[in-house]
Amino acid sequence: MGVVSGGFHEILDHIAPELGVDHWRANRLTVTEEVLAGTVDGEIVDGGVKAVMLRRWAEEFSVPRGRRSRSATARTTCR
Repeated sequence: MGVVSGGFHEILDHIAPELGVDHWRANRLTVTEEVLAGTVDGEIVDGGVKAVMLRRWAEEFSVPRGRRSRSATARTTCR
């Protein structure tokens, strides 16, 4: 299962494996001298990035179009 989230890797990196998530993409917070700097490091994961990642994973893992699902919430999943 894959998750693309507008949330943060710093949270997903801990909970995703416990939930059985194989692949995830989220925003990464900038860390300076081991302290969160309050900014996002890299591209912001928005609706466009979510769509691109889900399509990429679906193609990469040969997920048939009928097996794809999207939630109406900020978290979008592709099984």
